[in-house]
Amino acid sequence: MSLDKTTKKNGGQTLFIVIGTKSVSSGVMTGKLSSALWLKESYFDTKIGNDHVGESSIEQLNIRLHGLAEIQAYQGVDQIRVLISDSWLVVTNLPWRSNSKNARDAEKDAYTGLVDNGFDIASADTFRLDDAPFGTSRLAVVYPASILDALNQLSVRLKARLASVLPLSVAAWNLQSGYTTANNSQNTQPQVQMVLDEGLLLFSRSLALDRKRLSELSIRTDINVQASISQQIRAVWMRMSMRDSRMSQLVSANLLDLTASEELKDNADTFFVLNQDLPKNDANVSLRLSLAAHASGLRSILDAVPIKATWKIWHWGILAAAALFAVVMMVSLFKTNLSIQSLKTSQNMVQRETQPQTPSKRLSREELAKVQAVNAAIQVLNLPLPSILRALEPPRDIKIALLSVETLNTESLSQKSNIKIVAEARNSLDMSQYVAFVSARKPFINAYLTQHEIDVNSADRPYRFTLEALWHE
Repeated sequence: MSLDKTTKKNGGQTLFIVIGTKSVSSGVMTGKLSSALWLKESYFDTKIGNDHVGESSIEQLNIRLHGLAEIQAYQGVDQIRVLISDSWLVVTNLPWRSNSKNARDAEKDAYTGLVDNGFDIASADTFRLDDAPFGTSRLAVVYPASILDALNQLSVRLKARLASVLPLSVAAWNLQSGYTTANNSQNTQPQVQMVLDEGLLLFSRSLALDRKRLSELSIRTDINVQASISQQIRAVWMRMSMRDSRMSQLVSANLLDLTASEELKDNADTFFVLNQDLPKNDANVSLRLSLAAHASGLRSILDAVPIKATWKIWHWGILAAAALFAVVMMVSLFKTNLSIQSLKTSQNMVQRETQPQTPSKRLSREELAKVQAVNAAIQVLNLPLPSILRALEPPRDIKIALLSVETLNTESLSQKSNIKIVAEARNSLDMSQYVAFVSARKPFINAYLTQHEIDVNSADRPYRFTLEALWHE
């Protein structure tokens, strides 16, 4: 069992919540890793309702989650970790597409594909895409915004940190993947796992070449708990085998039964291995909570809570060494520059002494105009265009489009020059943020807005604006 670093260091308390299809289980674990214990008076199982279709079921779930804040045993917990049944989420496999070569395009393409295929996804929902190898299918998970809002409100009321929100399938796969890999290290067959919980059957499997990674997931919510569960599972297996001939070659499959069904224990055979060796230090703890505790050390890109980078001691050591090296190089360059300037000064003094003085000639107005024109042309040719264009590229959170970049001629070869930028933004906020962004970017030393207007002829009514930026080499 693995707990968060905060819990390990100070022996704090972690509230585990498992949101099933029909009920919510919760409990508190306290203490450090070596002596972590469940608080016996912290176990609660709350029914959500009979109907799990439509918006009303999510409202019922949110009411149950709000009610957890009133439980006395949960006051003072340090963090909250949640497992949520896949039936509440949008979880699907997406085929590989050629335009999925970088993360940004892949997420945009996957989100569009889900919407086009009829999935009900709101703009406020949280979207996650796994980091599958190049050329393979990818697993996409969408968390409803209303459920995450309810969990965030619960963390605020309990004054605890929401540390993780994971799908049940991902947590179960992590448990079974380690077990199967350790006992079948030479096996080249795809790894298969089934998870049964409250009428929900998750059918997961890996690729033969990468048995640790969850690559395909099927969700069945029509398991009748009143009928023979073992027969229904065998029927599902037969249908899967007919769709994929590789399934019929497998001699066993892992079944994680979180319902602790007596019928499955009585009818278990060599085909379904009931792997329920979850770490439990309290007989009253449900298998669902034990699975949640086991998954507390899992760091997954599919987690609804973003993974924060943690700095270790050797990271700081590398940073300090790099900073020291930079200081040494700057001092060396400074000394070298002083030596070069001194040599140039000595050379100029010798040249002035050896060259005869010639009277200066005043230029006529026409000659002066020609000189200024030549200076302006040289100034344009000397523009550091690559660095300027890189500096103008907006960050991802500022949505603007550059339309044109134009140099403004000056009358001398001064090192300070102006450029005029024409761009288009979705709204005034992006426009003002981009002006501030350019003003703070090197080699620019100042930027100001000179003109803006709303393009009424466009359906989106974007802001078209012009700014001038002063740059300095």
